[in-house]
Amino acid sequence: MKINSFVPALLVTTSVAFAAQVIPAQAFELGFTNRTNNGSINVASQFKTSIDDIGSGKVKFTFNNTGAKDASITEINFGKTDFNKFLSYSSLSNTTGVNFKTDKLANLASLGWTKNDTALTFGVNNGGYQKDGVDTGESLSIIFNLASGKTFSDIENGFKTGTIAIATHVQSIGGSGGYSDKFESTYQATSPSKSVPEPGTILGLMAFGMGGLLTRKNGKKEPVTAKVTV
Repeated sequence: MKINSFVPALLVTTSVAFAAQVIPAQAFELGFTNRTNNGSINVASQFKTSIDDIGSGKVKFTFNNTGAKDASITEINFGKTDFNKFLSYSSLSNTTGVNFKTDKLANLASLGWTKNDTALTFGVNNGGYQKDGVDTGESLSIIFNLASGKTFSDIENGFKTGTIAIATHVQSIGGSGGYSDKFESTYQATSPSKSVPEPGTILGLMAFGMGGLLTRKNGKKEPVTAKVTV
């Protein structure tokens, strides 16, 4: 086989295998609503959580704090009626300046959550202004396992209907010595930037391209060599 025909085929085949493993099938985003309103600064708009299907039956929640106002996420709670039916904790990924761990279940009665509503709580080792929390410009990722027989769509529907929810405790609002508030997740429609083709779609497109490559190769006319008689 000639090198110039082997290389494109190799690249396409490698891309198919790579895409099938690393491209997430689905994703959506959560916003947050201030539920306690203890002060005049509402930083809810700078809190976003991206939920991604990362394959192999795992779902990643990435908590982002982006904005101009000082605030630190120091506690994250997962729960409501369907959480334990759909998800189980796998691991968390702290970034520089962020240090969370699993913690004792929080009391969220001020949000209308019952004792049984709180399924899992993550807290910081050292809370306060510019310490271990998710400060402005920082993020935290937590990965969960999908329960047997459950799909990523079940998770999304749970957030849509309120049978799964997230509540956060935010401290140092306004800076050092600032006050704290509690926030609850609100479902947002899938963002265009988060809309990712299913792996099957990617594979189909690549297979189509591979077929075109082979067709072109097979349909290429052989060069005609003129026979010269001396």
